[in-house]
Amino acid sequence: MKLEGVGLRRLTTGIIIIGVIAGLIAPALELFQIIYSSNKIVIAIEVGLLGYFLIQALILKNGGRWKHTILIGLPILFADIFARIFGLYQKIPGFGYFGHFWTGIALTIALILVYNKSFKSIILFNSFVAFIWEVAELAQDKIFSTITPFTLTDPLWDGALDIGLTIIATFIAYPLIKKYHPLAKEKRKKKG
Repeated sequence: MKLEGVGLRRLTTGIIIIGVIAGLIAPALELFQIIYSSNKIVIAIEVGLLGYFLIQALILKNGGRWKHTILIGLPILFADIFARIFGLYQKIPGFGYFGHFWTGIALTIALILVYNKSFKSIILFNSFVAFIWEVAELAQDKIFSTITPFTLTDPLWDGALDIGLTIIATFIAYPLIKKYHPLAKEKRKKKG
């Protein structure tokens, strides 16, 4: 079975959006006592996403660009699943910094290899994603504090640091991917 191009891209985008929406709605459902544990629902969603991406990367014939992009993005899901299961966000201050930094790398490689975006577009997109992520974290900590105990002393400093890590990762990853990744070099040769 061969799945590539626009169909796979749309399917993957749809699945990610559904996962994000479910992850945002779950704490509200727990707050109103409609469900018992939003954390378990988020873990289940992330395990499902992990399985879907592993199938895409390792089984489906969908092109090297997808495989490399997916495999680089997987550590974020692994880290968050283990952090939620073992409460690492509460036990290890700064554990979430890895996710923010690696998100910058994963988004950069996806935007280069799959979407062929320019550096300016990538930096704007990654900054926007990092900002929205921080707004969502702050809202969750303020609104759902009974569910997700707030552990940071200065949320604005933490938010700025998280956004900064994503942007720094973008500045590091972009030239390395463009210069050394064989598929990015192949695209550059086709353009030139």
